[in-house]
This record gives sequence, structure tokens and C-alpha cells, in this order.
Amino acid sequence: MLEDQEIEHDRTPELLDIYVKVFEDARAKGLYIEHIMRRIRPLVTRMVRVSDCGACGNRIVSDVEGNIGICEGLVGDSRYFLKRTDYNDVKSDPEFLAWSVRTPLKMECCRGCRAMGICGGGCVSNAIRQHGNIYAPDDYSNSFIESAFSGI
Repeated sequence: MLEDQEIEHDRTPELLDIYVKVFEDARAKGLYIEHIMRRIRPLVTRMVRVSDCGACGNRIVSDVEGNIGICEGLVGDSRYFLKRTDYNDVKSDPEFLAWSVRTPLKMECCRGCRAMGICGGGCVSNAIRQHGNIYAPDDYSNSFIESAFSGI
């Protein structure tokens, strides 16, 4: 099985120690940093984070007018929030289908990244705002990960 194969130059224990230290330092100062917890969880559970958010195939959102969409960050955008007669309509919606398969494991820009298994590809709505493309990287998440891995 894949999980039983040794990974050459595996630095997971070292990186986990760094993450835990950052988390402990933040908690000692009274801070809870969601993005650190998102990155630690895959290391602790030993499961790849295939997406950064439930909007990638695991949830639907309703606005106050009853429109159904993908992500609360896109409320008001008629491309993503529509009147629907049935919640099951999302099963055939092209936007929902595209988001449901968005994962760093399939994104060209993520290939070769040493944080691919813990990142989840970042925020899709950020990628849309920053690059106009759901398969683009989220620069905010990338900057966080790059700073966490700097000097390693």
C-alpha cells in the first residue's frame, strides 16, 4: 500500500515539530490560528488534505434571499448563487462539479510543492479574485505556507 512505502528524504517529523512550536507559541500569546490547525491536522491524522474547504464538493450555502451557491465568500455573485427549485440541482451544476474536483493533487501549479499534502490548495474564492480561475493558487494561503517553510 502507498502509505506503507518509505518516502525518501521525508522531513515530516521535523516539519511537524516546527508547526507544533509555532502553534504553542501562538497559544501562549492567546492566539488561535486556524490556518496552522488546518496544516497540522493532516500530519496528525496522516491523511492528505485534498481540499482546503468544504466548498470543494462537501457543502452548499444559502443566502438570505434563498439563492443556493457554493461559498459564502461569493454571496451576491450570480455566477455562483442561483435560485433553485431543488437542492439536488447542484449535482448537475457545472460550477459545483468543477469545484468538487478541485484539489492540489490535480493542480499543475501545485506539482512539486513540498506542502501539497497539507495545503489543500487554498481558498477557491481567493483564487478567483486573485487570478480569475478556480484552478489557480490562493496567494494568501501560499504566502502563509511559504513563510512556515522558510529556512527549512
